[in-house]
Amino acid sequence: MPRPSLTPSASTGEAVRIRGLRVHNLKALDLEIPLNQLVVVVGVSGSGKSSLAHHTLYVEGQRRFNETLSPQLRQMLGTFPKPGADEISQLPPTITLRELSPREQNQATVGALTEINESLAVLFTRLGNMVCPECQSPIEPATPESVLKRIESWPEKCRYQIAFASSEPEDVWREAGFIRTIPLQQIYPDHEGSLVIVDRLTVGGSDQQRILESLETGFTQGEGELLLLREPDPQDDGLIEIDGRTWKLLSFSSLHSCPTCHMKLQPPHPQLFNPHSSYGKCDTCKGAGQLWSFDLRKLIPDESLTLKQGAVALTLEKGLERLRLRIEKLAQKSKIPVELPIHAWESDERQNFREVLVSFLTDELQSKARFQSERFREKWMQQAPCSTCAGTGYALTANAVRLLGLSYRDWQQLSISEVHDKLAQFDEELVSNFELVLAELKNRLQSLLELGLEELTLNRKCATLSSGERKLVQVASLLAVGLVNTLYILDEPSRGLHPEDQTLLLAQFQKLLEQGNSLLVVEHSDLFWKAADQLLELGPGPGTEGGELLYQGSFANILEANTPTSRTHCCASRAETISRRWSDQTTRRRDELSPALRPRNSCQCPHSCFWNQWEW
Repeated sequence: MPRPSLTPSASTGEAVRIRGLRVHNLKALDLEIPLNQLVVVVGVSGSGKSSLAHHTLYVEGQRRFNETLSPQLRQMLGTFPKPGADEISQLPPTITLRELSPREQNQATVGALTEINESLAVLFTRLGNMVCPECQSPIEPATPESVLKRIESWPEKCRYQIAFASSEPEDVWREAGFIRTIPLQQIYPDHEGSLVIVDRLTVGGSDQQRILESLETGFTQGEGELLLLREPDPQDDGLIEIDGRTWKLLSFSSLHSCPTCHMKLQPPHPQLFNPHSSYGKCDTCKGAGQLWSFDLRKLIPDESLTLKQGAVALTLEKGLERLRLRIEKLAQKSKIPVELPIHAWESDERQNFREVLVSFLTDELQSKARFQSERFREKWMQQAPCSTCAGTGYALTANAVRLLGLSYRDWQQLSISEVHDKLAQFDEELVSNFELVLAELKNRLQSLLELGLEELTLNRKCATLSSGERKLVQVASLLAVGLVNTLYILDEPSRGLHPEDQTLLLAQFQKLLEQGNSLLVVEHSDLFWKAADQLLELGPGPGTEGGELLYQGSFANILEANTPTSRTHCCASRAETISRRWSDQTTRRRDELSPALRPRNSCQCPHSCFWNQWEW
């Protein structure tokens, strides 16, 4: 005999329809979950809440999404099993939060988890200015348009030649169609090759299209390097002479190279600001920001011993006995007295041996598995910031780009509120060109600010956050995605949060609903119960005793239902009231208590509960 419906079903046009659901301990469940509402699933532990929310609705949503992909992609992403049910219809796309593994917590930062770093990297790529890491000179790659603008600033009818330098002989370029060539030694005495003239022009005597084509040819054939020979002004110095005429030589580069020290850097790219990518990680520390090196204090703890007596303590470990003989031979080649204790050596001998020892052990052991183990490193080595990237893990070019006067590392050290204020300094013209990127970035920052996380810095490791802060950061990253018509499935989002933080979280949930989304939340906090549009209670017990729909409706009517949640909530509320009144009058005698606290039936609910068994 079918079980009668507990509450009227929601409209099938605006609800997920489920019939005969048999996942885990769910017992042929029939229900309709309304969309565009906050639905909270309650019940004792093990009653089937996660089976309904995650193992059914989320898995089915992901399975349907995978079905839209090609077979090759489905093979790479894996498959989701189809939940056991007679019908699951009108299910929108689903999204959920998952717990970060300890390794992910150690690697992920607040900026990376919320994807703020990705938007920030785009701004650095498109709007950043490069500064040479060595001499701090500005690096501005030249383009045909920028060189043309420079030429147009010269006096009218000023003669100039567009050229490029090449290591190839003159005959090669003449065969390629470049008739006018000059030996490169006339300009650079130490260089061999040719100075190839692309075009000879006068200011104002040629159309812009011809000039741009000649400049483009010069950059292309010169591998990014262009030379201009211009008639000199009276105040010019450093002139050169070619075939009896003097010229002012001007060089331009389309490459990202320093005009002062000629250091060449990579062109900016969004992946350049990701230390975990092959493009953006430091070549020295491979993106770690830290380098391991042998600690001489750990290697040689007792300098009263000779090398034969095991002064190098590492050689006493099992499997490394032969290292002692090799180290002795190495010391003898360096003319170091191996038969004397180390403290008896001369200072130069001691310094020489330390350098030789560290270099030998690094080359000998770095390819072995034990060298990479955490135990070996903690016992014999020390960790120090990488000198190449200053401990940031970023490539050299990433540290050379500036945005609003700050490097990417400086931005990572700013708090959420400081980053938000910094973005207001952009020029309005730039904002119009990158409106979408800035809007996305501000949206993610605003989500963090509204959740009370304004003091967190972008480079803060997730492993250093409290469980509540980490949960809020994850929720902020989820809320800022900007999806619509999506079913958000969350498992205890209030866990580890203060009631005030829970209120902020509910305000964000309300925004999701206003955007046309739906929320299904597994939650034990009565604050979420009261805010829910509808409650779903599963039970009555855990495991095989659960899996039934006990109640579906509003929070206001749950007290009328005889369910574990209704009984617990009613009696817990009454207990809280009595406890508060009792604590207010603990200093008074029992016979002086107010009539409101004299013995009577304390609980007014219709259930047989603990408080109804006692007369107060």
